[in-house]
Amino acid sequence: MDAEVIPWFQMMEKNNLFQSWVGFIRVLELEFGLSPYEGLRYAIFKLTQLGSIHDHYREFIALANRVYGFTPNALLDCFIGGLQPNICKDIITIEPTSMMCVISLAKLYEEKYDPKQKYSPS
Repeated sequence: MDAEVIPWFQMMEKNNLFQSWVGFIRVLELEFGLSPYEGLRYAIFKLTQLGSIHDHYREFIALANRVYGFTPNALLDCFIGGLQPNICKDIITIEPTSMMCVISLAKLYEEKYDPKQKYSPS
């Protein structure tokens, strides 16, 4: 992707086409982002955990930082709803009120359901 973005950026910058950061982001997303049929709101609602909690959170934050109009509770609901079903059910019963709490719980449940040895002395 760098091979496409760098020349595009250099041309846009050379011609002084960026008036503001917001303008730059809009033009960048139009050029290289999702198509109108794959909107960011749709993507954040459909995001599901395929790997670790850490990976899911990283993908979620990347989308959440690009959508507007979501309340903090709506973002929590989107994140929790995209977790693996067993982790999602356990977290919903606790009714966490912050993303930090959700992430902490999700990591605990991830270890419970998929214990991995992080370190094994030889």
